[in-house]
Amino acid sequence: MKPHLRAALSILARSVCRAGLAAHRVSSAVSGPPRSVRSVLHVSLVSHKPFMLSRLFRDQGIHSEFLALNTDLVDRLTLGYDHHLPYRMHPAKRKLQELRLLWTVLARFDVIHFHFNTLLSLDDGWELPYLRRMGKVLAFQFRGCDLRQRSVNMALNPDLNCCRECDYPEGSCDTDYQRNRIEKAKRHGDLFFVTTPDLRDFLPEAEHIPFIPPYGIDLGAVEPAARRNGV
Repeated sequence: MKPHLRAALSILARSVCRAGLAAHRVSSAVSGPPRSVRSVLHVSLVSHKPFMLSRLFRDQGIHSEFLALNTDLVDRLTLGYDHHLPYRMHPAKRKLQELRLLWTVLARFDVIHFHFNTLLSLDDGWELPYLRRMGKVLAFQFRGCDLRQRSVNMALNPDLNCCRECDYPEGSCDTDYQRNRIEKAKRHGDLFFVTTPDLRDFLPEAEHIPFIPPYGIDLGAVEPAARRNGV
């Protein structure tokens, strides 16, 4: 993006956010702070787990929706989402879409639940301070190598750990990019969850929330596969 366009977009973004914060303060002053969590927005790359969680929240009487990001990069997962933001677009258009979603979607929820350390802005996290100033509760749920670091794993568990036979591309973890993303989440987050107990080695303050069974499936009706000798 050209420098003059980037500067103009930055000025526009700050102006929109100032106006949005002012409107949000007026609305909050009229309605008062919520007495309990009434709504949760799940923000994630396209994945079935955030989608299922949003529907399970609804079963518990909580208004919940799923904002899926980079939906044009995935052709294997065909599932529902309530809002989405494609990846392939001009950076200026992307920034305008982020602003639109911040004030028309994220601003409406009590809790913003980020999965895979995925942010609306993908990298810089410019929206996080504004969400904090709006009084939103920010939850980050780590699900694997968004948090796991090979150097730490090898030092803590040299004899047995999942990093010994990693098939991810080199540079998937233990990078300045990963560490900066984790620090950004820790700086702005209120709640931290991990899906497997080993991930607490990298974020001890996180709470372990196990994987949930598939939503909308009668597990009792699933016939187990026949056993094979020697397996």
